Amino acid sequence: IIIPVKRNKVIYSIVASLIILLLINVPGAIASTEIIVNGNGFGSDSTVVFQQQTTTNVEQHNEANVENSVEVEVNTGNNSASNNTGGDSTIQTGDVNVGSNIQNQANSSTSSVGCCESGETNIEVSGNGDNSTNTTVVKNNNNTNVNVDQNANITNDVNIKANTGGNETSYNNGDSFIRTGDIKVSGEVKNGPINIDNTNVRSGNQGASVKVANNGSNSQNTVILDQNNNRYVNVNNNANIYNNIYFDLITGNNKSSNNVGGSTIITGNILVDFFLTNGPINVSNVSIDCCGRADEDDRDDQDNGDPKDDPKNGKDEDDKKADGEEDKKEGQLLAEAASTEFIGGDGAAILGLSDTSSGNKADLWFWFGLFALAFGLKLIGESLTSRSTAPAIAK
Repeated sequence: IIIPVKRNKVIYSIVASLIILLLINVPGAIASTEIIVNGNGFGSDSTVVFQQQTTTNVEQHNEANVENSVEVEVNTGNNSASNNTGGDSTIQTGDVNVGSNIQNQANSSTSSVGCCESGETNIEVSGNGDNSTNTTVVKNNNNTNVNVDQNANITNDVNIKANTGGNETSYNNGDSFIRTGDIKVSGEVKNGPINIDNTNVRSGNQGASVKVANNGSNSQNTVILDQNNNRYVNVNNNANIYNNIYFDLITGNNKSSNNVGGSTIITGNILVDFFLTNGPINVSNVSIDCCGRADEDDRDDQDNGDPKDDPKNGKDEDDKKADGEEDKKEGQLLAEAASTEFIGGDGAAILGLSDTSSGNKADLWFWFGLFALAFGLKLIGESLTSRSTAPAIAK
């Protein structure tokens, strides 16, 4: 008989310990700015000044200089049948078909500025002693500058010459006949799209929470929260387009004279099918959206079918600012605010960036995981000892 060992219990303990240790090292949420003035003594004077500035500059410059020159010269004319004494004289020229196509596209830019992945600003002034003076100043400036400059210079020179005429039958001793061919010209000059810009700017400060509570009598507590969101978008499009199109098409200028017999001249047709198109030129699409929790709440309301976001109600939650406008958010004073609490001694003031999860909680997880791992190792040791010392009894 072999004494059974509770292997399942051992395995469960090891797995649980490893999971807890892994949870300890999982990165937290997006960092937030937390300022806590807490636990200052009687008559203390604490001042915290925090300034944060983010500047994004986008510069795009496009320059296009295009020159197209097309020159076509076709001639089937300028024929002569003169001074003939026997029989008839005939001149018949062939047709002329000319095609020319020019298409110009220049300067296309796309600018996209996303939101900064940052957490909220949490300010807490609490638990300070009597007659204490606590001052907190927070300034967050978010500047976004987009400058797009596009310049296009395009010149199209099209010169087409076609001739089936200029024929002569003179001084013939018989009938004279001239028939010129047709001239057909087709083509297109298209300029566009030229100077097309699509700019999307999403910027804004995250929300803020302020908590002032449980401070001693006659304490003076001041919180100044200044959040500025400045967006400047400058788009300059300039296009200079010159189209010079020249046609010299001839089926005439034929001559038949001083003939003894009859004279006949039939000129061909001239057909022109040519298009000139300019555009789209200098088109800019600029959209400016705000970032922050408000947008996330709007998306959640739309997913849930919230009627307040129904476009039919005429309500638009997006805050779109014109070029160079300033979007300013004021901090909201809350009775309670969720923030990491730090208990310090006299004159304690904590300033900086921290994870939104509590450090005390992480410590508890660490010690709990360490205890679970030690307990699992203890069970493994006991099982190995039991297996080595257990007597084997033969049936």
